[in-house]
Amino acid sequence: MLRRVNSTRRVAFVCVSHPHAAGRLLAAKSIEECEVAGLWDPDPGCAKSTAEQFGVPLFEDFSEAIRPDVDLVIIDGTNAQCSEFATLCAREGKAILVEKPGAESPARLEELAQTVHETGVFCQVGYHLRYSPSVRWALEQHHSGRIGRVTTGRFHAAVMSPWLTNEWFTDTRDRGGMVYLDFCHMLDLLMLFLGDLSAQKSVISALAGMPPHPFEDSAAMILQFGDVLLAGDVCGWEANDWITTWNIELYGTNGTLDVGIHPPIASLLVRDWDTGAESTHKHSTANFDGNLNYRYELEDALVSIESGKPRHGCSMDSALRVARAIEDMYRENGL
Repeated sequence: MLRRVNSTRRVAFVCVSHPHAAGRLLAAKSIEECEVAGLWDPDPGCAKSTAEQFGVPLFEDFSEAIRPDVDLVIIDGTNAQCSEFATLCAREGKAILVEKPGAESPARLEELAQTVHETGVFCQVGYHLRYSPSVRWALEQHHSGRIGRVTTGRFHAAVMSPWLTNEWFTDTRDRGGMVYLDFCHMLDLLMLFLGDLSAQKSVISALAGMPPHPFEDSAAMILQFGDVLLAGDVCGWEANDWITTWNIELYGTNGTLDVGIHPPIASLLVRDWDTGAESTHKHSTANFDGNLNYRYELEDALVSIESGKPRHGCSMDSALRVARAIEDMYRENGL
């Protein structure tokens, strides 16, 4: 799917407490042209246990992660750690792959983006769902024009219950909960298909009687991309497993595109208006290992370093557009 890197790249991990760190460590160890130089975390216990679990060298100090022989630094800690250490890495001229959304708030992401732009370093933000096989296939169908002019669409995203009470959704340094931390994935995907968001109306709610946590429980949005309208929701207490119900539906003048993110299953209905004939095309990777998305992401980042900007991955500018749109949603709701 992606062009392979031709020479060995050395990567270092800085901050490894995030749930996605495991997937990226496995990805780095599985790529023949990638060598894990080592890892470091501000919490010595976390660093030691993670290094032992994945069989990688343990750095004693952050400075070891930014030494000259390291080609890429992967930052996968709390959102506040991501912005702090991505800024430090950028100032040292290191290429960066940083966990999404990239910072604890849109304001801090703006500051990080300024540093990235001033230093000119390679920076990719870890929106790894871009690499789902169904998303890549659906993007090809959409950009080929097979469904005609898109007029409307729908989407659904969710957090698996009871994760809204987990430490990763309750850090009060973060701008918000599920909308900022999880819906950001969906908005990134929608922008891949339809371009920049031009207008939105949203309702973001905290529900009475739910287990205590500092942020929102549910949300519904109407999003406008140019003249294309989409309606969708974000559920904070879904019984289904992670991402299994996430989907995007795009309705065009010549066809309909239905995209399941994971498992990666997508379908395309196309109508020939001259003959009235209807054809259906399907893409399915039902037994797909979701950790492969991290591998595709890292392979792409390693190839992209030389050009200085992400090819298929999320650039800092794209991540900023996502964060700014979500900030507008929170402000519209008085949050």
